[in-house]
Amino acid sequence: MSVPSLVWANFIDLDGHLNIVWSPPTYGNQLDHYFWTYTINGVADSITGTSPANDMVESSVVLDDPGDWAVFGIKAISTQNDTSIVAVSDTVFFKLSLDVNDEDIDNSNLVPQDFSIQVFPNPVYNHNFSLKWNVNQPGKYQIEIYNILGQKVKTILNERVPIGESQRYIDEPLATGIYFAIIRNGDKHRMVKFTIIR
Repeated sequence: MSVPSLVWANFIDLDGHLNIVWSPPTYGNQLDHYFWTYTINGVADSITGTSPANDMVESSVVLDDPGDWAVFGIKAISTQNDTSIVAVSDTVFFKLSLDVNDEDIDNSNLVPQDFSIQVFPNPVYNHNFSLKWNVNQPGKYQIEIYNILGQKVKTILNERVPIGESQRYIDEPLATGIYFAIIRNGDKHRMVKFTIIR
């Protein structure tokens, strides 16, 4: 059975209500229902459920705090109990919007970014890639890699980090799939999604 397509996610409002929309499979046996799951803040299957075959919208989830993030996965199940592979949405962050004028755009103090993380190249076409992070405050940081199921696959860093930009070359035979690199400092975190293609 073919996979549900065009899965996308956004917010209904600034209170963190999620709105997920998908398109039905383009071929396969007669569709019976969908099974879906949310990974929230790295916890796989935080919320799961089913939707009937004629539904293509799911909006039952609310993210609690700015900075929370979610990934939605869905698979189609036919009347013959055939199951498609899982279609996955892009990562959705709960961010509060600020109204700013053009004069404020270059003001770096408007919305301070305590730290950030990048993966390159992205997508990764073999098992070699680099992680680059930048911190504005010294302290103890953790950098970990999670798979799409929310399972931690590797700890990259767990130590005090100086101010500035750092980089680490990663040579790890990860399977093809979607991963998340997360940097944490206390109760704050930043995340980047990346794809391994082998």
